[in-house]
Amino acid sequence: MAGEGTDHIVLVSADGHGAAPPEHYRPYFEARYQSLIEELIEENEMWQRLTGPFTGCSEEVYELIDPDRAMRDGGWTGAWDPHVRLREMDREGVAAEVMLHNVNQLALPFFGNINRPWPAEYRLAGSRAYNRWLADFITETRGRVMGTAQPGPCLDMAEAVREIGWSAEHGLKGIGLPRITDDPSLPPLNDPYYEPYWSEVEATGLVLQIHAGYGKAQGEFHGFLRRLVAENLSKEEALHELTFAADSPLLPDMRPRRALWQLMLGGVFDRHPGLKLVFTEVRADWIPATLEQLDRRFEEGGTNLAKRPSEYWQENCYVAVSFPHKCEIPMRHEIGIRQFMFGRDYPHSESTWPNTLDWIRDSMQGVPESEARLILGGNAIECFGLDRAKLEAVAREVGPLSADLLGRDFSVDPRLIDHFQERGGYLKEPEDVDVDVVARLFDEDLAYS
Repeated sequence: MAGEGTDHIVLVSADGHGAAPPEHYRPYFEARYQSLIEELIEENEMWQRLTGPFTGCSEEVYELIDPDRAMRDGGWTGAWDPHVRLREMDREGVAAEVMLHNVNQLALPFFGNINRPWPAEYRLAGSRAYNRWLADFITETRGRVMGTAQPGPCLDMAEAVREIGWSAEHGLKGIGLPRITDDPSLPPLNDPYYEPYWSEVEATGLVLQIHAGYGKAQGEFHGFLRRLVAENLSKEEALHELTFAADSPLLPDMRPRRALWQLMLGGVFDRHPGLKLVFTEVRADWIPATLEQLDRRFEEGGTNLAKRPSEYWQENCYVAVSFPHKCEIPMRHEIGIRQFMFGRDYPHSESTWPNTLDWIRDSMQGVPESEARLILGGNAIECFGLDRAKLEAVAREVGPLSADLLGRDFSVDPRLIDHFQERGGYLKEPEDVDVDVVARLFDEDLAYS
């Protein structure tokens, strides 16, 4: 188990984020796309106007959440500066981190669901540029940051397969699922069209990853943010809307979840038992009720599944809970004690950063140390095939001692707990999953299969 032989916790965040200002991508765009940089600069300026409500806190709030001045001294620039990122990882005792696309204050190069609509050709060029920038970034982190590549629009499957191979050859550890943005010209994931994709991912050992926002149409996010801008909200008010508003793009969404049973129904895990699929920042409280419903449907018969859905979950799937809600920790065995991974969501406004250790101290109270070590790092080491010995050595240098993090009641400032709730819904009740919707979507996908 990760951490055996050391009193330090090997803390691995299975969800961090990285992206760069537009000019940083210029060397990575092919010559015929260089003119796109000017368009990306314009979109980035628009995006920063929309994300304005999430920037800056009152001095009173900063004094509460940022006593070390990590935020006020530009710690979020670790999104593109590997040296700042390592500094902030060391500050919070994080031995390693998985980095995905998307940063609150930066537009992506054309391919993401936070972008306004772009043609497929531009989305492909942008995803390729991002992947090449990402490969150079992780090289600078000396193996402590693991990058997740983006496949592009997947309209040209041969091109998508080549990008998977390139990503693995250049040290990236994960790859996004096809259809990161809604594209009516693509079939659902249980279609045979994607078979070359699954084959290449399994052959290279990359990990399939789904992140919150998966499957949304480009431009969908902009509408929500425009409303916040029009209402002239403070950062705290904007974060509250992002966490609780009925039209928030981060509220429970069936689009990422639906991929779970689509891959099952498509026989993907049967043909490719080595595939690993991670659900990142899509919460975990929905999993027990969803698996129970899927198992019940399996027992009724008439499906094409070779195994119970809960078996596929245990053998092929993980969830990276960024950031763990307090209610999700008691559900850890129902979710899967070896499927549950911690994520800090750095450097997003709603993340655990720069209060990650206090977030863990409060949420993990009463959890046996052996289980906490799995959630906080051991499962991620297993999932992404990380160098356990190397990360244990890093943890001995920067990691928190188990006695300082686990195993006793800690008194975390109640005002800080309240802020965790405001910025991340930390104290939310578990979701009341609408299993009838799950059943209906499952049967629709079964009919397609």
